[in-house]
Amino acid sequence: MRLNKYRIMFLSLFLIGQSCSDLEEDILDQVLNQDILNNADAADNLLAATYGAVRSGWGKTREFWMFTELTTDEAIIPFRGRIHFGNPHWQPMHTHTWTPLTNRTSEIWETLHRPFERALVLESEIQNLKVEQSVIDQYVAEAKGVSAISQYYALNWYDQMPIREGNETKYLRGEEACDFLISRITEIIPDLPSISDYGPNRFNKEAAMALLMRVYLNRAVFNNRYASGFNFSQEDMQQVLHYANILINSGNNALETEDYFKIFDIDNHNHPEHIFSINQNGGNGLQDIIWISTSRARFGSLVNLAARGGDGASITPEFWHSWEGNHEDPRFSKIIIPQDGSVTQISDEEWGQNRGLIAGPQYGVRFNEEQSGLERTASGDLVIAPLFNFETDNERVIHSVEVDFEAFSGHNNGIRVAKYQWDPEAPDDGRSYSRMDIPLFRLGDVYLMRAEANLRMGNTALALQDLNTLRTARKHPVLLAEIDEEVLLRERGFEMYWEHVRRTDMIRFGKFEEAYTEKGVSETYRRVFPIPASILNATKEGLLQQNEGY
Repeated sequence: MRLNKYRIMFLSLFLIGQSCSDLEEDILDQVLNQDILNNADAADNLLAATYGAVRSGWGKTREFWMFTELTTDEAIIPFRGRIHFGNPHWQPMHTHTWTPLTNRTSEIWETLHRPFERALVLESEIQNLKVEQSVIDQYVAEAKGVSAISQYYALNWYDQMPIREGNETKYLRGEEACDFLISRITEIIPDLPSISDYGPNRFNKEAAMALLMRVYLNRAVFNNRYASGFNFSQEDMQQVLHYANILINSGNNALETEDYFKIFDIDNHNHPEHIFSINQNGGNGLQDIIWISTSRARFGSLVNLAARGGDGASITPEFWHSWEGNHEDPRFSKIIIPQDGSVTQISDEEWGQNRGLIAGPQYGVRFNEEQSGLERTASGDLVIAPLFNFETDNERVIHSVEVDFEAFSGHNNGIRVAKYQWDPEAPDDGRSYSRMDIPLFRLGDVYLMRAEANLRMGNTALALQDLNTLRTARKHPVLLAEIDEEVLLRERGFEMYWEHVRRTDMIRFGKFEEAYTEKGVSETYRRVFPIPASILNATKEGLLQQNEGY
């Protein structure tokens, strides 16, 4: 097959090589094979390349976490005496002092463009393959859906979203971009599979509806970035309700009612709450932000004793205090090993890491005197004892609420987050491997979005009903008696913390510019990030505009 210049460029940069026909289980990036378009699995290879761009991109959660959580009150990396945690790509994100030169921002820009570019390749090349038209229509729809996710994030973060017109790429902003996204997502729904066909690892009709809900919910923000207040139209909120009702009433998904943290376990494949999730399949991924928030004194595995935490990130005191009076919420923590010293030994089968918000004195397994393995009782059980950070003068591990950037105050400061399950099979230090699926859209958020739409339309009773439905599913001991925006934002924090939505939530609820620990009041132009200087310098003049304030 003879390739023109356009096709050679995209194939060389973005395609995979070997067959990847089992898309629902094995959507991976691989190396280029020159026969990709000639073999029987060419169509599957093209689609797998598009999914692979999402997997490899969103799996780099340190970057996504940096943009969506570290810029909010949900996360901070305080000074801990090691240069890694004080270098220029962490603190400026939390203090809202980033610039077009801030580290890693160019990586994010490229990550967001990769699914868009690979979808273009599929759309062009699949027409030349000998496959049924129904397959072509479905695969093109899936690729456009995956591309729409990256376009949504580009619009959300940079206020500029790429589209293709003919052979040219152009960028849309504001209302024009929202209209394009809504039209593009709506038109592909008939050709998409249902979640019941392949499960949540393929972009499906339900995922398209969940994405539309996010666009409509944030449309007032995207249309007027720097407004002192946002006008959420009744029409947009009605669309949120429309798609929420379809998703909730379809029966294709169900809320987790046994254990909230099962949604984020390493065996969460095809979890009924997942609408669209990324199958990490053991590759580089979300384990990174589990690692960065875990104490260096805590082991993530009983077989790989090098797998210990990075001792970096914690939550801010403000987010901790938002949980006051709500520590009985099952989403707050899941205790496997009590942290009060009452348990002194445990079997290997019973052992595991506690989940949720990790506060106060810490107890767990530790090295034996010879440093050759873990300390055990005479009967072979694991010894559970107070934890000491042996890399920093054996200080007692006590996670305190207060954090700061001012001086090294030990490795204890800051309440840690262990929402996602550490994969004990992860090699090396444990940060770069996980078998857990990353949920991008799930039913819990659908209920929250429907509650918000109802609240903004004045339907407070219906909004309250959705929050209490969610609380009931989570086995919360107390139901809410009233609701307003403050209550709803707090509930979104309880349900969605560290799931990459906090920045968007805080902007939509008018809280993003407020001061909190180590961050002063910021300007409204910080609601969008600057186009990285390296990208602007490499782009033809006029194609991109630097955002206001930068």
